[in-house]
Amino acid sequence: MRTNPKVILGALLLSHIACTPSARVTVVRSASGEDGREVSGDPVKVKRGVIPAYSGPRSGYFVLRSDEDWESGWDTSKDGARPRSLEDRSQMALFAVAEGVDTTELKLGRVVENATHIHAFVSETLIGQGCVERPEKPPFDAIVMRRSEKPIQFHVVTARARSCGEAPEADLKCRVEKAPEWSASVVARPGDAIECEATSRVRGTFAVVDRVLTMMSAPPGSTTKMALTKNGTRGAFVVDAYGPYKLRFEAVDDSGRRGTATAQVDATPPKTDDVYVQLAWGNFDRQDDPATFPRVTLAITEVRDPKAPPSRLPPEECSAETKNHMPDCDLRAIVGYAFAKLKTRDKKVQLRVRYQDERIEKGPMVCLRAWYKGELTLDACDRLARAADDTWTTGPLDLSTGKPFDPDAPPPAAAEGDAGAAPSADGGAPATK
Repeated sequence: MRTNPKVILGALLLSHIACTPSARVTVVRSASGEDGREVSGDPVKVKRGVIPAYSGPRSGYFVLRSDEDWESGWDTSKDGARPRSLEDRSQMALFAVAEGVDTTELKLGRVVENATHIHAFVSETLIGQGCVERPEKPPFDAIVMRRSEKPIQFHVVTARARSCGEAPEADLKCRVEKAPEWSASVVARPGDAIECEATSRVRGTFAVVDRVLTMMSAPPGSTTKMALTKNGTRGAFVVDAYGPYKLRFEAVDDSGRRGTATAQVDATPPKTDDVYVQLAWGNFDRQDDPATFPRVTLAITEVRDPKAPPSRLPPEECSAETKNHMPDCDLRAIVGYAFAKLKTRDKKVQLRVRYQDERIEKGPMVCLRAWYKGELTLDACDRLARAADDTWTTGPLDLSTGKPFDPDAPPPAAAEGDAGAAPSADGGAPATK
């Protein structure tokens, strides 16, 4: 009586009855080109396609004849792993399951039998050089043949798939707008417009299918956003705070391989005798629009020596509003930000922030920072709630050192070594009108 293939489809062909100890299984590996043709024996008729791709096979090479074999070769704890019936004790199954993550295909080929062994020949294909796409599940193959108690020897011939070549090459360069030179390392100053360009080149067999240019990080207080054009390979932004801006470009090919490139724009105060002052923001989300922050203006006002003779002229002031500019003060303002460069002289100045809008206590807060010879000498933020027309003051700053000073402190000789300590970031002087 011929067995109906539909009966055995979806079931391993094992014995219900007494579990005969399984024959010994050995594995012989060889490189491509050594296919074991020297092994003699009679061809064995096999059946393919009658073993479904059950979940949970353990890696290795084995023969299934009994329930015991099933439990040793399969993860029976997984639902649906064990077939509903184990039928036809006159047949057995040979299994080959990938043992490493680099195996992309396993194929059981010819089977021969001689006086001592059954020899099964397996073709194993490894992932190609430079390739990254791997099967979701370990590859495996199975065949059904007549039952035999002879030892089984698997002859595994390993070959590597065709190379995918190298991953795509990515490149990223930036420049201050209109500058002649492009570079992965750019020095800029607040207010500069930066443009970056990303390119990619295919070096393998797969086309580039995705290109992503992003700003990975920006300095504290920065709210700048990068605008993308040319299918995301061209970016532009405005430097709005001192510190590093780090950018990354990634090119992904059709096989999932990635080429990456990075660039950095540094806005660092020069290490000169000038004092650099920055008005920026804190306590906000990078996605916030600075146009929604309270409107403020920065004014830098001369602090006169109370012992000096009276002057009919008003104190010198540097701001975006006043016409009575302080000599040697270069102040620039962009949306929500202000930057000033002060030539050092024998002068003290007061930093004043004038609120045009109300500020709630937990909203974005104004911060003032100052640098002298490249070193941070002032870092203070206004954490208090403010009404429109309030003024927050900090300082005064001594332009000969770039450091804050206490106008009521003893003379410098008596306070040597202590003067000039920068106030903490908890700044917040009482409001004045």
